[in-house]
Amino acid sequence: MVTPKNVICHNTITNMQSGIIYGAVGQIDGIVNRIKKEYGKDMTVIATGGLARMIAEESSTIDKTDHFLTLTGLRVLYERNAASRKGYLERLKNKPSNNL
Repeated sequence: MVTPKNVICHNTITNMQSGIIYGAVGQIDGIVNRIKKEYGKDMTVIATGGLARMIAEESSTIDKTDHFLTLTGLRVLYERNAASRKGYLERLKNKPSNNL
């Protein structure tokens, strides 16, 4: 995928690329501007995913890109829950059984 230099291109492939990139940028900038207006406070906008860098280069609202943000968040949740799960499993082992 390549970001075309123009929105209006001269062949099917570059027109499709233009629609994908500039369409996504328009959607993202539109929703981020609405969220910022509604929220009323400054915020940092982080783009994630496969086309994040390309879209961020054209966007007026994206501040950073982080391809691993979702995976980092999942790791943090796993680590937070692993300790409590270990304690839960230990309590289950020590609990008397109700089986007859």
